[in-house]
Amino acid sequence: MPTITKGDKILVSGANGYIAMWVVRHLLERGYAVRGTVRSEGKGKYVKEYFTSLGFGDKLELVVVEDIEKEGAFDEAVKDVDAIAHTASPFHANVKHPDEFFRPAIQGTVGMLKSALKNGSKVKRIVVTSSCAAILTPTDKPSTFSEKDWNAASPKEVEEKGSDAPPMSIYRASKTLAEKAAWTFYEEHKSEVKWDLAVINPPFTSCSISYLTRNFVAYNLGFRRKIFFSPTFNLILQLTILQPPIHDVSSPASLNTSLKAWYDTVVADTPKSKEALAFSSGWVDVRDTALGHVLALEKEAAGGERIITTAVNVANSLPPSVYSNHKLPTGYPELLTKDTVYSIVYDKAKEERILGIKFHTKEETTKDTLEDFAKRGDKVLVSGANGYLAMWVVRHLLERGYAVRGTIRSEEKGKYVKDYFTALGHGDNLELVVVEDIEKERSTKQSKMSTPSRTLLLPSISMQRAQKAYVIDPAIRGTVGILKSALKNGSKVKRIVVTSSTASIITPSDKPVTLTERDWNTVAPKVVEEKGADAGPPTMYQASKVLAEKAAWQFWEEHKAEVKWDLTVINPPYPPIHDVKSVDSLNTSVKLWYDKVVDPSPKSKEDLAFSSGWVDVRDASLAHVVALEKEAAGGERIIATAGSFNWQEFINIANSLPPSVYPKHKLPTGFPEIVSKDMVYKTVYSKEKEERILGVKFHTKEETTKDTLEDLTRRGW
Repeated sequence: MPTITKGDKILVSGANGYIAMWVVRHLLERGYAVRGTVRSEGKGKYVKEYFTSLGFGDKLELVVVEDIEKEGAFDEAVKDVDAIAHTASPFHANVKHPDEFFRPAIQGTVGMLKSALKNGSKVKRIVVTSSCAAILTPTDKPSTFSEKDWNAASPKEVEEKGSDAPPMSIYRASKTLAEKAAWTFYEEHKSEVKWDLAVINPPFTSCSISYLTRNFVAYNLGFRRKIFFSPTFNLILQLTILQPPIHDVSSPASLNTSLKAWYDTVVADTPKSKEALAFSSGWVDVRDTALGHVLALEKEAAGGERIITTAVNVANSLPPSVYSNHKLPTGYPELLTKDTVYSIVYDKAKEERILGIKFHTKEETTKDTLEDFAKRGDKVLVSGANGYLAMWVVRHLLERGYAVRGTIRSEEKGKYVKDYFTALGHGDNLELVVVEDIEKERSTKQSKMSTPSRTLLLPSISMQRAQKAYVIDPAIRGTVGILKSALKNGSKVKRIVVTSSTASIITPSDKPVTLTERDWNTVAPKVVEEKGADAGPPTMYQASKVLAEKAAWQFWEEHKAEVKWDLTVINPPYPPIHDVKSVDSLNTSVKLWYDKVVDPSPKSKEDLAFSSGWVDVRDASLAHVVALEKEAAGGERIIATAGSFNWQEFINIANSLPPSVYPKHKLPTGFPEIVSKDMVYKTVYSKEKEERILGVKFHTKEETTKDTLEDLTRRGW
């Protein structure tokens, strides 16, 4: 049976769900196109925006299937897709009648198969999300279960008790009956179809209260002491718990059932009994369950199989985590011993033989989830929030779950920012405050420094103004001013990240040179000191970056014993989402790129052969956000560069792209011979520290060129 290949289109039902969002992400990242079903346009809005922000918008199609129980509900959705991942099925603890679970679970699953039989002429495989709820029969003795087992008890209990059966029994019965119905339908019709069936069974738990599994151990960053909490994983039915959610959640109360149970047990400081915390079962990270669905679509051997996807039960400890805002429950540490016996164990043999997933550990899952919860509660202050780099920083922060307070110089400048992020669905998490003059003493008092837990300073300097008063003084006073305000009122601030530049690192040289974070530009400040305004805009700008960064480091060294925050400086080298109305209103660096790569006016060979470092603004802004998150970034200056370039490289790339990318203009050709395998870049910046601490995956010159030209085309330039 042929399996799917890169470029195939995959149908994912319930695409806005907890598991489904991760399935969609894995598929898109592996080169597939995805058609997702959602119950309404409203539910699809967040999904589309999320994947568009990751660069996958053109590979994701969403269609509305309002009622999955309706006959023929998926008839149109299955047309022209190569495979199907059916994840849509309800799960909550408020069920009042068995039909609330049975109808969508059974009719939705069989309905999908019927539609594939009728209209799925291209379909090669269908993967259905079931659960270990369909495998496990509750027992008082330690037991090992495999794919050969079926839950016979829950359907019988619901048949006998009806609506009086416990909600979890109704859920378990629905998963059992839906999966059996799927296998029955397939067996009856497999001679009529070109597709086969695979079922993924992630683990679940069996008691009536939702708690988590044994041996979830973490460190409380604030005290650097080991904390044992909620050692049981039990009771979360489809315990596909974590990594943190990427579907649309606005508060802990709106978390999906399994993750909410994890939160209530591991994070919420409410009493739990020793018996509850001692209960054990299987568990799995949602990223691994989602990957299991994708691999089951790809692996030929998965056809006709039901496969348990469960992580191993191994106790380890975490490195320091980042959940210092809350007191975590300690539970009963004595429950964890080397002689611990797990009540429920799932056989991993088939998964290891067919799928071969490298599962996340409890430590990785716990750390990632606590970090996600922590940042969803953090507010980050971004100065100059309407700027070129700052707008991308704000976008990354909002997309990663942070709340943002941005400073702007006027209400008028803030209108575009607010409208832009409101259109992306982030309006509620963005607050803008006016700081008219960043040089004014105590001006950041207006930005309420006492609230944000992290701060980003993103100064904006125009190279059109060469006077010291317009360039150097604002850079120094604005930078030191926010540090002073943080010292005075920033009681919650954990880290401040300042945007500097490789302008503060590079010293002009006639020979090829490699520069690191240990280097400083000593020439520019000296030239400005000697020549004043006659030094020229570029030199004045370089001097401002050097002096502002040195002033920041000096202030921090003098006061670090008095504050709870540390300092990080990002030094980026020399496609906009901020408010620009014409080419002439582009910021300095993008305008320079436009003039060299797009503007057909003549340039000298020497000009186009000039080389230095470069970085895509999306990556420079992401580096700021990662520098806020990574503990190792504290006290560091970090060069954020994608590598070296010369202008001719970008020109050659632009001319190699299809005409549709930039159809309106004839691009300059320059001197193509400049680019050769033997060319030597005059300036190279070390990437060692960035790779070691931040690990940003930088855009390539080709990606940046294509995206920027397409953006210019959309703007009609």
